[in-house]
Amino acid sequence: MESTKQGKSRVLIGLQYGDEGKARVLDKIIDDADVVARFNGGANAGHTLVVGNKSIALHMIPSGIFHPEIKLYVGSGCVVNPEKTNKEIEEIEDLGISLSRRLYFAANASLVQPHHILLDGILGKGIGTTNNGIGPAYADKALRIEGKRIKNLRVADFFANPTLAYSIVKENIEQAIESYSISGINTAKLATKFVEETKGLEQYYCPNPLFLENMAMSGKNVFFEGAQSVMLDVVTGTVPYVTSSRTIAAAAYTGGDLSMKYHSQTIGVAKAIMSRVGNGPFIS
Repeated sequence: MESTKQGKSRVLIGLQYGDEGKARVLDKIIDDADVVARFNGGANAGHTLVVGNKSIALHMIPSGIFHPEIKLYVGSGCVVNPEKTNKEIEEIEDLGISLSRRLYFAANASLVQPHHILLDGILGKGIGTTNNGIGPAYADKALRIEGKRIKNLRVADFFANPTLAYSIVKENIEQAIESYSISGINTAKLATKFVEETKGLEQYYCPNPLFLENMAMSGKNVFFEGAQSVMLDVVTGTVPYVTSSRTIAAAAYTGGDLSMKYHSQTIGVAKAIMSRVGNGPFIS
């Protein structure tokens, strides 16, 4: 007889400015988790994991890679850089770890396009961003469309029509070049590279928006892993020197594609000697 017991979800967040060692804490307490999920951010500064003689810094892929029975989910609240993600997957597989049928990208997660990275290099200097295009990608997610030009491209949009996606990406690069007088850019080459890299993620594409919901309903436990920390939250942090997404625990459910009814615990990670990466006030 099939069990009717529902799964539970936990959320782990940083309480300071990031770099609290969240991945290390998570890796020690996820024994009862069936899924580790990301709900915000993109290819950020990185969560470093060291297990035995193996070490890796994860930027986009959820922690939990060293637990082969655990699935890994990147929620719709994230922005995905295809090139960086493919490189990270390759580094993980070089450690002898397979992500086949373990890694899933939400259909509604937005893609970091080449023009986002170009703009981040220009616009992100005052804040001290990682120049990975994350902020501009979130900005275009809110902008949606400019005139007749689509600004936000989701994972599902790309796989529905890669040819149209190429045109959208190329137009966005051309607009950025014109608006900011950027020189030395091969637009077609950048757009083609983007399409090739995104196609490389197809085996991990998850078209089902109820993926986590179905798992929790069937009794599976979900562990949400937050990126950055609460003092970098785009609304409640030290604005404007913050990240571009919500980092508080409640954001796990809007960006992680799961009902809050499964929530059982929030875990906050802090370190005794605080530090801060990037610009802005250091409130300690």
